[in-house]
Amino acid sequence: MSEVEDILCAICSKPEKDPTKVIECLYCFKSEHFKCRNLAGEAIRKFRKQPFYCSLDCRNLHAATTTKSSAEESLVLKELRTVLTEIRETKSELSEVRNTVKEIEKSQDFVSTKLDGILSELQELKINQNKLKKDVVVLQSDQRKVEETVSNLELEVDRINRLALSANAVILGVPMKASENLNQIVELIARTVGYALPPNAILDCKRLVTKDADKGKNKTIPIKVVFASEKFKEDLFERKKAHGQLLLSAIGFESTIARKIILRDDLTSYGINLLKTAREKQAEADFKYIWPGRNGVILAKKTDGAKIEVVRCQNDLSKLDRPSNKRQLDISSGSSGSPSTPHGFPAAKR
Repeated sequence: MSEVEDILCAICSKPEKDPTKVIECLYCFKSEHFKCRNLAGEAIRKFRKQPFYCSLDCRNLHAATTTKSSAEESLVLKELRTVLTEIRETKSELSEVRNTVKEIEKSQDFVSTKLDGILSELQELKINQNKLKKDVVVLQSDQRKVEETVSNLELEVDRINRLALSANAVILGVPMKASENLNQIVELIARTVGYALPPNAILDCKRLVTKDADKGKNKTIPIKVVFASEKFKEDLFERKKAHGQLLLSAIGFESTIARKIILRDDLTSYGINLLKTAREKQAEADFKYIWPGRNGVILAKKTDGAKIEVVRCQNDLSKLDRPSNKRQLDISSGSSGSPSTPHGFPAAKR
């Protein structure tokens, strides 16, 4: 098991093992030494109590994103309150109708003597009932519109969040080694697919430590790479796509199985939740493959030759709810069709 990756100071470019000696930007996640910012003692404690941004651009971008999200959420809440108010009014009207009917049942003698009046009242009740039915249809339509609005707002927030991660990539399938140099591993992967990364193309490179990171020596904990430019990432992805399947053995790792190296975008919180929900539905909907695609979408296939389903939002997950009578597949075994990766991705996919 390797040591925790050093933190790289964005000011002096020196690695730092002690996280208490640096502070991280809330927007771009760059770290800086307190000493590089000429802070010490009580000044550091006061500095930690406030949100830290490494630059005015980061502060403004974070403020703009937060303000827009708050405004959009307020609009959604306002619309939801309007719908709830209409529902309460409808319930109140229905309650009045029920009370009127009860009074009619208790007043049979009055009904027999005042038939014309009762018939008139019944006619009015029928009109009110039809009106209520129309109101219910309108409420259902309004509810669908609210759901669509919420979904669109979530997608817009996710699009903004993905812009902040546009230069990030995640590499799967590379096991950990003692005293590993992640930058060199990334550069070796790039050279193997025919791409020579320019100097200083990698700003940061670290393992995404998970809860089970300490269990076993051969865990393939994902590697998160932050490139200096989105172009470097896209060029690497294009070369990898042209190269095709990339095996772990191609970069000098010994493996008893033909383990593949996979490159994908860094997912936002929305994308992670979407992928998690899709995989929860995977066995139920009889999908063989569920994997993250480009631009925040989730892709799914029932079989190797089946059509790829695209999931962009929570509403699209209904596509995965269609049950099938076929045998449930265990995606971890890779028992049918072409072999799959440990993460359940199709063998032919990047």
